[in-house]
Amino acid sequence: MIYQVQSYVGFVSKAKHKRRLENAFLKRFAANVLDKNKKYYAFMALELVRDKLLLDKELITVSDLGVGSKKLKANKRRICDIAKLSLKKPKFAEILFRLINDLQPCTVLELGTSLGITTGYMAKANKKAKVYTLEGCSEIAKVAKTTLTQLNCKNVELLVGSFDHLLPDVLKKKNTFDLIFIDGNHSKDATLRYFNMCLPHLTDTSIIVFDDIHWSKGMNEAWNEISNSSVISFSIDLFEMGIIFFNKNTGVKDKCTSILI
Repeated sequence: MIYQVQSYVGFVSKAKHKRRLENAFLKRFAANVLDKNKKYYAFMALELVRDKLLLDKELITVSDLGVGSKKLKANKRRICDIAKLSLKKPKFAEILFRLINDLQPCTVLELGTSLGITTGYMAKANKKAKVYTLEGCSEIAKVAKTTLTQLNCKNVELLVGSFDHLLPDVLKKKNTFDLIFIDGNHSKDATLRYFNMCLPHLTDTSIIVFDDIHWSKGMNEAWNEISNSSVISFSIDLFEMGIIFFNKNTGVKDKCTSILI
């Protein structure tokens, strides 16, 4: 917690307000993706399912294949506790929705399904897109399947197992992905490894979104290494998530732009 507070202070000191962006691409991005006033009917259905999960006291056995939760340590956990501490906040789930709604990707890949709410946001944003989502824990995946059924998300394929085992086959199967959301493991080495595994399967217009980039010192180090890499065009730091772009025709000069939302 202390590290996150210190990291946030550093973030705020260099971040720009979305209304003060000068680059045309970034201004359009802020208007289409970061504007919290842009609401969609799908949000209501998604949040109703979240509310059900927040009331679900069923105990399930959880196996953490990555770093795991900072607050939930027991193997037996209530679904409501997982929903409270692990699900992406509506504010950032909506950003993912608007990002996909704006980009209209054909193929989406998510590493870390959790209970399926964020998956639902992405699937609902473009029903024509094929969404592949990977979850390491079989019991959590069962809950996610129920979530996606309740949301009538028929464009999602949920795969269960270790990311290191599943990811190579998924990447090979589709060859290229338009958007990848990496929200699992939360260790520096794993984050860098998944990034490098995904690189050959991207195009100039592809986007990678990293969750919890300031979650720990290791995650922050991974983000800094990726966002300063010569293989990317530029990045956007929203504190809770970071977005990597490969398009070199946007006119964005700064390697990383931190934006207050």
